[in-house]
Amino acid sequence: MADDSDSTERKSINIEIPDGDDTSYVSLKVPADQYDEFTRVKNDQGLTWRGLLVHAYRNLEAPGDLDPDAGQHSKLNALRKRNGLTWKGMLLFAVRDLKEQMRKGESHE
Repeated sequence: MADDSDSTERKSINIEIPDGDDTSYVSLKVPADQYDEFTRVKNDQGLTWRGLLVHAYRNLEAPGDLDPDAGQHSKLNALRKRNGLTWKGMLLFAVRDLKEQMRKGESHE
């Protein structure tokens, strides 16, 4: 028998990312429970949606040939492609990494 819960409900995440003189937008839909988890971690860390992407950027291997003058969207997109991730994958990486950091921080207290 099929589960009639709200597990199929999806929520939208819209992220504005500067790219030099322009602005790019990333929009994605995620399951409601995943959205809630992302939001909780994001808020616990005092980050924005873009902040989660920047966290992933700082903790994943960046392409060596990346133009240092490239805009933020260009850098994030190059990193995403280099690591074979979707935008949702970038958020998942950031949330999992932050949760691990929080867990390690609790174990040291």
